[in-house]
Amino acid sequence: MELSLIGMLSGPRPNWTLLQGSLIRRWAAKGDFDIIPKGPGAFLIRFSNREDMEAALLVGPCFIAGKCLVLKR
Repeated sequence: MELSLIGMLSGPRPNWTLLQGSLIRRWAAKGDFDIIPKGPGAFLIRFSNREDMEAALLVGPCFIAGKCLVLKR
């Protein structure tokens, strides 16, 4: 879990394709990352490298389908 973040969106989770596509464009990760549902509005994001995980934290606020994405270590 060292290369993982918890992501949270308020309200119902958006379509998986929309969520993943938005994060791929926003983060421009050099490696892969997986998104694993963990409950209503919560998911685990596993990165293949630390650089991409740190960059995701530094990008700043991200809105997906009008909802603010909150990331936690």
